[in-house]
Amino acid sequence: MIKKWLSYRERALLGRDLKPEEARYVTEVVRRIAALVLMQPELDANYERVKADVWEWEK
Repeated sequence: MIKKWLSYRERALLGRDLKPEEARYVTEVVRRIAALVLMQPELDANYERVKADVWEWEK
């Protein structure tokens, strides 16, 4: 996704460099993705705890 986003903003296509707000945007996206990747083990563990403690509906 990021590679494609950047490829559409190459200087040859746009005729200009990235604007500061565009660079900030892609940097924020990358940081959010990195944070989610780092949180993955904790998120998985939390999901397993919740899944183990669900209330079963009566049939």
